[in-house]
Amino acid sequence: MTQKNYIPTQEELCQYRKILDRLIPNDEIFYNYDMNVAFYLDIMPELSRFGKKLANRVEKIRLLESDLFKHRYLVGYMDRSLFKNTAPNYDSFVSVIESSKTMRIPIVIVPNHHKFNRPIAEHEFVHVNQILLGSESFISRYPEDIVENFFQTLRNEYEANFLQLIRWPKFYPLQSGIDLEHWCLLRGYSQGLEKTCNEMVTIAAQPNDVENVLALIKGKLPETFKLIGVNEEVLKWFIKRFEDHIDIALTVVLEENHNLQHNKSFIAIARWFQNNRV
Repeated sequence: MTQKNYIPTQEELCQYRKILDRLIPNDEIFYNYDMNVAFYLDIMPELSRFGKKLANRVEKIRLLESDLFKHRYLVGYMDRSLFKNTAPNYDSFVSVIESSKTMRIPIVIVPNHHKFNRPIAEHEFVHVNQILLGSESFISRYPEDIVENFFQTLRNEYEANFLQLIRWPKFYPLQSGIDLEHWCLLRGYSQGLEKTCNEMVTIAAQPNDVENVLALIKGKLPETFKLIGVNEEVLKWFIKRFEDHIDIALTVVLEENHNLQHNKSFIAIARWFQNNRV
């Protein structure tokens, strides 16, 4: 049975316009991006000749116009098998070309010889603008930074999903049983938790730091959700299920890396879950 297309509410359309307006870089930022892209496209043949990493990992590069932002963005097409090995759980992702200390160019990467998916590409164009506006996270060993990275990921993914699903509402799963904003928050929240657990495992975070990070994230949820404009009932829904969502994130991380049973950070996260679940 074919799912009926969702019709966004006036409140959702208003939120859509607010997020869209906030994520459009000013003329100077777009000008610098365009100049850097043009420079990179000019030197790319030379980069390929000298074995530069990204230039040899993509089969072609194109500039594509965004429906959301009415601007052209850099898109790289990667060999499908290489893409699957690089990002096995993704349909696309954003990488950053760093040609010098001052030039950083975000680029959307998609599998080559694959039917172009406009909504997925537009989701990544949102992330490109977020990077251009300085809303990105960096791996850090400090608990406060890890917590900040979680909330940055939550917001970035929430915004990308929200803009994508309001513009192309047929992709919103009506059968989810939760409203569209709740769904978009859940997507960002889940990805944020998975990324946080992965980050702590990667940097071999100390058990005390693991406990601090998870406690700080749970404690700061009300403040952050209030800033986004989330209602009280949705906030309660997330807080009530926080420990269960940590368990799900751990399962995802373990599926991606089966050699974590003896990792002290992974064990600390699992112990925190055992000690705090209701």
